[in-house]
Amino acid sequence: MAVFEGRGKRADASASGSPELLSLDSVLDAAESELPRFGPAKTTVVDVARKLRVTHKSVDLYGKSKADLQDAVVSRWLSRLFAPLEAIVSESGSAETWLRHW
Repeated sequence: MAVFEGRGKRADASASGSPELLSLDSVLDAAESELPRFGPAKTTVVDVARKLRVTHKSVDLYGKSKADLQDAVVSRWLSRLFAPLEAIVSESGSAETWLRHW
């Protein structure tokens, strides 16, 4: 499984005609907004690129496939979910205490 990665890659010309800096976060934000709209089976890299107003090749700089993009979105969701839980579990106490903090 390849992972979407990279920072500050130069995108193709946007709708305004000038190249913009395309970040991994902006690609993942666009993917997150398109996934509920089309569903995981039908959301494509082209849909994400269209949302960002760049070519699909600009989005391809971050990964190799639609599956890579979806994996990156899910990884980001999971890290957002688990970060607060990891902080709670790192505290001393019982499982009951941890659940109360959660």
